[in-house]
Amino acid sequence: MTALGDGGQHTGVIADLKADSAPALTPSAASGWIPTPWYLTSAPHLPGNVIDRPRLRARVDESVSIANVTLVVAPPGFGKTVLLASWAAHATSTVAWLTLTPGPPDESASLLMGIVASLERALRPPGRVVTLSALWMASPHSSDVAVLLTNAADLLTSTRSPVTMVIDDIQHAPHAAGDVISALTRVAAGRLRVICAGTAGYETGFSKLLLAHPGILLDARELAMTVPEVVSTAHLRDADHSIDAHMATEVVAATGGWPAAVALRLLPGETTSARAQHAERLPDYVREVVLPSLRPPVRQFVLDATTSLTLGPGLAAALTGEPAAAHLLEECAANGIFLDRFVDDVGTTIYRWHESFARACHTLVRRTNPARAQRLHSRAARYLLHRDTAQALAHASLTEDATLIREMICASWLQLLIEHDARTLHEVCVSVPDVLREDPTITLIRATCINLFGDRENARLLAARAVAHEDDSSQWRHTHPFAQIFLADGEEELLAAVTAAAQALELGDSTSILHPYQVFIAGWGMMRTRRRPRDAVRLLRAAVDEATRTRRSVLRDRARSNLLFALAYGGHLAAGDPLLAGPPLSPETVDDWNRFDGGIGIFAHAFLAYWRADRPVTERLLTELSASASGEQSYPALARLFLVLITSAGQQPAEIRAASTLLTGISTENRHGVPWATYRALGQAALHAGLREYTDAIAIVEKFRAERSVPLVRTFGAEIARKAGRGDLAMELLSGLTAAERRVSYVAASAETTAALIAHAAGDAARAHLRLRRALAAADPEDILSPFLSGGEEIRSLLTEAAALPTPHTDFIAQLLTRLLDTSGGVVGEPLSAREREVYGYLGTPLTAEEIAAALFVSPNTVRSHQRSIYRKLGVTSRRDAVRLHL
Repeated sequence: MTALGDGGQHTGVIADLKADSAPALTPSAASGWIPTPWYLTSAPHLPGNVIDRPRLRARVDESVSIANVTLVVAPPGFGKTVLLASWAAHATSTVAWLTLTPGPPDESASLLMGIVASLERALRPPGRVVTLSALWMASPHSSDVAVLLTNAADLLTSTRSPVTMVIDDIQHAPHAAGDVISALTRVAAGRLRVICAGTAGYETGFSKLLLAHPGILLDARELAMTVPEVVSTAHLRDADHSIDAHMATEVVAATGGWPAAVALRLLPGETTSARAQHAERLPDYVREVVLPSLRPPVRQFVLDATTSLTLGPGLAAALTGEPAAAHLLEECAANGIFLDRFVDDVGTTIYRWHESFARACHTLVRRTNPARAQRLHSRAARYLLHRDTAQALAHASLTEDATLIREMICASWLQLLIEHDARTLHEVCVSVPDVLREDPTITLIRATCINLFGDRENARLLAARAVAHEDDSSQWRHTHPFAQIFLADGEEELLAAVTAAAQALELGDSTSILHPYQVFIAGWGMMRTRRRPRDAVRLLRAAVDEATRTRRSVLRDRARSNLLFALAYGGHLAAGDPLLAGPPLSPETVDDWNRFDGGIGIFAHAFLAYWRADRPVTERLLTELSASASGEQSYPALARLFLVLITSAGQQPAEIRAASTLLTGISTENRHGVPWATYRALGQAALHAGLREYTDAIAIVEKFRAERSVPLVRTFGAEIARKAGRGDLAMELLSGLTAAERRVSYVAASAETTAALIAHAAGDAARAHLRLRRALAAADPEDILSPFLSGGEEIRSLLTEAAALPTPHTDFIAQLLTRLLDTSGGVVGEPLSAREREVYGYLGTPLTAEEIAAALFVSPNTVRSHQRSIYRKLGVTSRRDAVRLHL
């Protein structure tokens, strides 16, 4: 077999592509990962009245054996899809299927996203049920060409046998097809064959391969039906009305063997002109031949139902007013009337008209009854509003009904912003009828879209223009408070917007399609104010519940990730545990929303792990997140900050200097109420402290005196000051914490631990123990360990003394002492085992062997056996002597 491109490693191929490829392989400013509907990654079901064409299947097999790319080129209706679906059904190897559609820009990233989604579906584990809802969107990935190629290559090389991918309707990516498939076959290491099918034009991207192997091309001449095939088709469709070879010859002569025209000529009933028209004249052919050949009810049904390219029985009924819509769809599919049928693993059926046929029907309806065409799009928009908001808006935009368009935009904007359809929303907003050009509500919604795309300045200008022309409409009142949450920068501005949104929720319609999204965005904004964490948790929990109840999976996952962060940031770590123990948090869609929210779920998980002192999990998650290209004002930036803090605490100069580059990935500008400049300064201070450059560190920390509503900056800054010998500065920073901030568990645990160590260093034992008790009271319920594990010998001494006194935190202190053990230094003898370290942690407490056994769920004899082993290894003879060693 001849490969399309040379072999080689993924990295080399991808590097070549990034450096030298044609413009088709250059990503545009697209929104990111574009979800692929499940039915576009499924081969259509073959209707029962389609004959097998073994000569063509053999021809495909022959072409596949020649090279790793096969090209099927013919006008619409030549049976390309049916042939390849039949070939796929007979194939003995794995077949992945992808149908392209018009819509996204013709660029390599868009094509590769579909390819990755198709491979994931084809290569899913055997026996796994994939439902309509589960596969409506493929798993999110990056939209970067190199990453997508790597993902595809990894999927292909993980399989035991080669994969054949069918890409149908590839004419929708004519410029990208050649370069993308060339790149894909190069990185696939010989494990991929590609069969492309489409109308003429795309094959020019494969000119070199065609020159070398002309046999890989199947064209309309080969796909045209022969006389025997027409005879077989007629018999299969209606055995009582078979035709002979003479009649079949007339059909072939009249249609040119065009399978679609043949199928229509063989329909029962009278027909008018039997002369087939060329594909470019399909509307005339539909009018002259197709429609008269149908039963009258089916005739009107087809004209109305083709308003939507993809539909189910419900939408078909809404469009046509026909109660028997499901039956009529099946009749059309069975008779080969340009309709493909898709069924998911649980039996949900979706139909898709052939694009050229649907377009021809649209043309006929617009020509003969423009008002009806408008009404049909209006019906589709209203039916789809609660089912597929983006499609509803697309249908509304095809009408001239300004009232409907405004209603649809205002009823769907927030959902589209949150569920990765912001660019669809923006396109509709800029193409509204003239009467809506200066509508303040639509202008404001445009501003939120532009802001989401990263064009901050133009967003503010548009928003100001909208406010200057605001009206007293209900749409403005229901839109403005929530739009301001997106547009606000300063803390006070954001707090005012969130407060207004909360008030709007109290007065709004809880049955509105936007209500769960309004609840979410209010909680999302509330969390970023850092002023009312309880309200943020309440709203986000309500958003999760409502999204789950209404089966809004994207909103549910976004709300769950934000809720986990809100709980963790609010100090309710234990309350966040069920979210981690429950269904996995879905990977977050890579799209425009990432500018605000990218990586929040991963960061929240890492944040919990950090305070629980689970360093392997913390570093793995933070490293994964920090590598993201989501920008300097998102959760990857916070991940970089915490990696700097962790690395600095290790005081290893080489590692600290390497970590300093992470600071360049943190913004110097505050946005959406987040003090990025202050966080970056904290990272810089930590780096200086880690290198023991305390003068430089203190110069930065002193500036934190003026910071408000950033408790983490104050607590981390105070600990840096303590280690630098500036207990006075540390206490000044801690005294600036508000009462509400002190109620946050990890803030209290950190602040009180630092204060205890400062008092201990000053010789004030009573105050040191008071502060330690407060720290333990805050940390124990949430299992917060991190603040105690960086205190060295001083905190171990304090904990050992506290363990000897009556305390409700005996088990927690024992856990801390166990984690603080260091048997590698200063003590001669064998190292303690993991269980012995646990027992040793309890030796400083007043618990008896029986009580220690109960705490560790072992027998008292086991505890005593471990005690004897500990004494032997440490060279002591009593519990008191073992504790005094302060391992």
